[in-house]
Amino acid sequence: MPHAVQVADLQRIAEDNRISLEGKAILLYLVTREPGYRLTIPDLVAVTSQARITAGSKTVYNRLNELIALGYLTRKLIKSGCDYFIHSTPLNVADGKAA
Repeated sequence: MPHAVQVADLQRIAEDNRISLEGKAILLYLVTREPGYRLTIPDLVAVTSQARITAGSKTVYNRLNELIALGYLTRKLIKSGCDYFIHSTPLNVADGKAA
């Protein structure tokens, strides 16, 4: 089943001045992935390289942490590492609900 992203969600992300340009690029990439997509750091590093953005794993981790702080990503620790959950509308970080 194809994944549909609302244009309004993409516009909201693009206009959110709290997100760095690198953070926006990563978030826009993530919200357009198919359901069930497994985020991996090596994958994101490769994607940023293809986009001609110099972003090693440290930069990718920093941008993911930025997106977590703003409520666009949540992270759940699991035995083999962690799972990330992508939100096209930021959560209110204090209560975990959409802002």
